[in-house]
Amino acid sequence: ENGGELPAELHHRLVWWVAAAIRDPRDHDTDRAIAEAALRAIAAHDEGERADAVAMRLAAAIAPNPRELPDLLVEALADRRVGLFTALLAHAAGLPHEAARAVTLEPGGDRLWLALRAVSLDRATIARVALALAEAEPARDIDAFADQLDAIAAIDPVAARAALLPLTLHADYRAAIRALARSEDR
Repeated sequence: ENGGELPAELHHRLVWWVAAAIRDPRDHDTDRAIAEAALRAIAAHDEGERADAVAMRLAAAIAPNPRELPDLLVEALADRRVGLFTALLAHAAGLPHEAARAVTLEPGGDRLWLALRAVSLDRATIARVALALAEAEPARDIDAFADQLDAIAAIDPVAARAALLPLTLHADYRAAIRALARSEDR
């Protein structure tokens, strides 16, 4: 069924247990090398089984230029290939795939519109993306989007990229930043 491979969660735990068992706490350089090797082993295992990793490799291979990106994004949604859409957006905006997926799937779409402006998409392309998403998910409020379209299109791409900077950080790092901020508020 899974080709004799361990489930991902068990593989992750096992890699970290082995790394902890062989580490030498007195040798920081070796400890760091073991941790880096563990991360590579986990990434290699995950990449082999995750569709989003394949989509990200495809987006990197396509590496669309700014003129090609709008049509590729719209075509990906028209073909119901949300994974490819999010990978293309992630690649173009410099976001982790999971962040691009999260902004694409959130119902309001505010961060998605920001991401689309960050990659300099024009008003018409953003409208086509919104329409495709509304057709796929009728719960999306296309009328509210239409009311916001002019304001969305007026967002400066540089400002949009600046607003998305926190999303370019690894999710665990962002979580640590939030936890630290909460502890300082107390």
